[in-house]
Amino acid sequence: MIFLVFASVVVILWVGAQDVLAGRMTAGRLGQFVLYAVFAAGGLGELSQVWGEISLAAGAAERIAEILAIAPTIKAPAHPVALPVPANGGVFTYRLPAGTVEPGRRVLVPLGRRNATGVVLGLATSVRGELRDVLRVLDDRPLLPPDVLHLVRWAAAHYLAPLGLAIRGALPPGIDMREELRATEDDLERSASRLMAYVTPRPTPGPTGDFLLFRKRQAVVRKFREMVEGAQREVIVSASEMCVVRGSRFLIDAYRDRAKAGVAIRVSTRITSQNQAAAEVVRREVDVRHTEPGNRGTSILVVDRNEVFICHWNPDDEDLHFGDDVGLWSTNPGVEA
Repeated sequence: MIFLVFASVVVILWVGAQDVLAGRMTAGRLGQFVLYAVFAAGGLGELSQVWGEISLAAGAAERIAEILAIAPTIKAPAHPVALPVPANGGVFTYRLPAGTVEPGRRVLVPLGRRNATGVVLGLATSVRGELRDVLRVLDDRPLLPPDVLHLVRWAAAHYLAPLGLAIRGALPPGIDMREELRATEDDLERSASRLMAYVTPRPTPGPTGDFLLFRKRQAVVRKFREMVEGAQREVIVSASEMCVVRGSRFLIDAYRDRAKAGVAIRVSTRITSQNQAAAEVVRREVDVRHTEPGNRGTSILVVDRNEVFICHWNPDDEDLHFGDDVGLWSTNPGVEA
């Protein structure tokens, strides 16, 4: 191909030179032809180079697609987990997204439509089918040492008992049941929170104003926050000790925004060693005052002197999101303007 190109150029130049010698063409006309031919050849050369780069990119993209289609041989470690169910001997295999877990530690895993607590038996030697992920590791260290696991395995095989039920019997009394109850409670709390997103609360009219009752911690905190965010002139909070702690985490941005908007916010509480750090955090944004003896577990919120919210924070539950709290909202705060 290159030989033909150069041969054609030589022939054209030879014919042009003969025409110049015979007087049929001027030397300037021949020079113009040669110059235009160089420009055209350069453009065609650039075009061929671009086409070559496109071909390289297409080949690289095809190779990338082949690499992405390769199934990885390195997979997350799989663990057989003993569960307190008779099916499959109570042993099911799960995948741990990161790292491994020593045998004897408890994990929370999905089982059907619910979650269950099981005990890790070690690493799986073979895996078949798709695996589900371990939801959470419950223990920092194994509850059952290797010798106890070995003894339970022997006893389950000797007496033809499901290994999951046998291991459950070897756990410390009550510990497995507490974790199952907590996991079930967490599932119920999350389901209730999802359902509350589709429920429109309707106040109950009363002789002195409208009333509305709230239950569960998320609903109480949400209503408390909505009232603070909707304040236009004044917010008065008579807070319990734990209310100040939770307020420093859940309500601090609402306090800050309303204070910047010119809303007068005053928080009265009994400041102790348990809530002193939280009170200092809140004091950076609003007026915080120490009062004696303070409210024990109960907080009162008055907004713009036209609505009030009385809530009880369960002091025995340290979970900041889920818990048994109750709140009563009313449009009759009983405060004179």
